[in-house]
Amino acid sequence: MRKVFLLLMVIAILSSLNGRPAVAAPPLIPDRIIHLKAQKFFYTPDHITVKQGQRIRIVATSADVVHGFALPEYKINTNIVPDQETIIEFTADKAGDFTFFCSVYCGPGHYSMKGTLTVEEE
Repeated sequence: MRKVFLLLMVIAILSSLNGRPAVAAPPLIPDRIIHLKAQKFFYTPDHITVKQGQRIRIVATSADVVHGFALPEYKINTNIVPDQETIIEFTADKAGDFTFFCSVYCGPGHYSMKGTLTVEEE
């Protein structure tokens, strides 16, 4: 019974394509690329200014241990792993000053590891 159900699902999906291949969403083409370095217990840069409406790509790296990058107003919370680039993409659609911070405990100075994203109205 399970095999029949799976077969019917595959047929339904294939017939819905109408002979056209499935198309993945295109990657975000950034208006601005920012390189961010995380290390105990600060970010470089720790203040980022962008224009409202810009598509932002942050290329984040860690110089020492696993850090986090959390920006709650944009629903972003990701890890930054040493020796890897972490790509963070979003559209800066809300104006204001927003605090980003480390969301992975990284030592005694962890709670002071913060920065500011300023999104300026156009």
